[in-house]
Amino acid sequence: GAHNPEKMAALGKSLEAISASDQSRQIVVLSLLASKQADAILEQLAPITDTLITTATSIPGKPSMPPEDLASLARGRGIADVRVGGKPLDALRQALHSASPQDSILVTGSLFLVGAVRSYWYPIEQIVSQRTSFPD
Repeated sequence: GAHNPEKMAALGKSLEAISASDQSRQIVVLSLLASKQADAILEQLAPITDTLITTATSIPGKPSMPPEDLASLARGRGIADVRVGGKPLDALRQALHSASPQDSILVTGSLFLVGAVRSYWYPIEQIVSQRTSFPD
């Protein structure tokens, strides 16, 4: 949920410490609300990102930055491999498909996005029917 430049900088430092010696790629799925400081966030994210897949959430009253605009800003910040991923689950699937076993996938920028892709592992129907946040 790193959704501002300061939190993204802290995330970047943590990821650099974890992956300083390995050869894995960092694949990032990113959505930002339109009200966020996208360029400043991307400035922090660029050094730790090999592939960026942009997406947008659909939350009433909380408009997301269009994925195409976010992708354009990311390219301007020097991220070479930038893709527009469509809906959140499509963006996640794209990341999973392009990742090798040693690569890392980071979903960030909005807790709304994290909630949307969580259904890949924990479908809403199972959460409701089993009455638990972590169904079998």
